Amino acid sequence: MKSFVLALAINGLVDSISFMTVTPSLVFYVTTLGGSQDVYGFILAIYSFAAFCAKPFLGRWSDAQNFSAPYLFSNSLSVLGGLVYALGPAFSNPRSAIAAVVVGRVLGGLGNANSTLGFAYVARALPAEERTSTTALLGGIQMIGMAIAPLFNSFLASVDFNIGGLHVDPLNSVGLLLAFLNIVSLVAIYFLLPDLPITNDSNHDEHKKDNEWLLMLRCIIMNPHIGVPFLTILCFNFNWMFIETGIAPSAHDALGWGPVETSYVFGAMSVLVFFGMTVVHRLSKLGFSDYKLLNSGFAVN
Repeated sequence: MKSFVLALAINGLVDSISFMTVTPSLVFYVTTLGGSQDVYGFILAIYSFAAFCAKPFLGRWSDAQNFSAPYLFSNSLSVLGGLVYALGPAFSNPRSAIAAVVVGRVLGGLGNANSTLGFAYVARALPAEERTSTTALLGGIQMIGMAIAPLFNSFLASVDFNIGGLHVDPLNSVGLLLAFLNIVSLVAIYFLLPDLPITNDSNHDEHKKDNEWLLMLRCIIMNPHIGVPFLTILCFNFNWMFIETGIAPSAHDALGWGPVETSYVFGAMSVLVFFGMTVVHRLSKLGFSDYKLLNSGFAVN
């Protein structure tokens, strides 16, 4: 395995584990600090919105100065976000405690925006015939991270100690885990991800640069080979987040489940997604058309 593939795999693994350890416990953390379930939904949304806003800036940065600096900067934000997230109980005022959680998740979202840089790095570093297998490998590793995340939640369930006057329990210890994992990712990126030669596209004139978003929107609307996969991914992410947002509070109200039990459900969902990806890959190799595969997936949903 090439060193940069290992670095990107570690980064993706950390991203998926981080997300899947926060989601099952976040509603309990927020309500313990004095927040409502509306606040819980807002914090989930603000994380994704922060990542959405930061991705274009990291993309432009990587185009202008290569990949190392954006990766190191964004991973540093994730480390800081984890630490701030853990500091919620340090504030006696509920508003301040919730604000710490919000800031922590915003920083985490800004850091998670580097998830798309991996695809750009692979596209620039590898020949066309190696890109699909490499991106499939990285996607599979992310699914593995989501599947093993319940093990981390099980470990955190027994955490109970004090550090510097801060009581660390199963809920805010998640933030310390996020900080540690992102430090590991940061070290891997620093030592294993080499910078690539910066390429300049002579055909990409200033007029086109001024209208990148318009051209992108036009491609999505006018080109079905881009628009259909775009809408498919949009639907998948919407369904996934919609279920994940409601399952923790619903399972707690109906079954009395806590973060650990809910995390096992999320892990099982990830295993099913990984299984589905494997089946789709196999059926595609056997000659099934994308039309049949997409419609079969929508029918199953």
